[in-house]
Amino acid sequence: MSARLTTCALVGAVAVGGCGGHALRRASPLPVLGSVTGALLTRPSSLSFGGDGSFYLTGLTWSRWSETAAATGNAHQNDCVPFCAEGHFHVYRVTVRLSRPRTCSNGRLEYTRISYRFVSTKPANLAAVHRFSAPLGVHPRCP
Repeated sequence: MSARLTTCALVGAVAVGGCGGHALRRASPLPVLGSVTGALLTRPSSLSFGGDGSFYLTGLTWSRWSETAAATGNAHQNDCVPFCAEGHFHVYRVTVRLSRPRTCSNGRLEYTRISYRFVSTKPANLAAVHRFSAPLGVHPRCP
């Protein structure tokens, strides 16, 4: 009996289901987010949205990572005044949402949509909400 309880406890930590006559099922893999570098991200603390570094997110704290993912953090936006090399960065609070996980041709589950919303103030030259396709790169891993 003790060996059965120990086995059930160990298996229960990595699988969904139970002992006592129920079939064990593997937990579904969690989605990942593709990146510009080709790295696969899970709960990243920062994200970059472009090659020039003029907009990026930091301090991301994820409250959910499943069918959809949700985070809060800080957006850093270069005002590019008088031009980007001489511009100054301003920080804005944002919420981030990842959605539409799809199984890619390589079998990996990846988020295919990302959006962020400025919580209170926003840069004058940007809309309050941005939505676009993921992954955040040019790698055609996922439609």
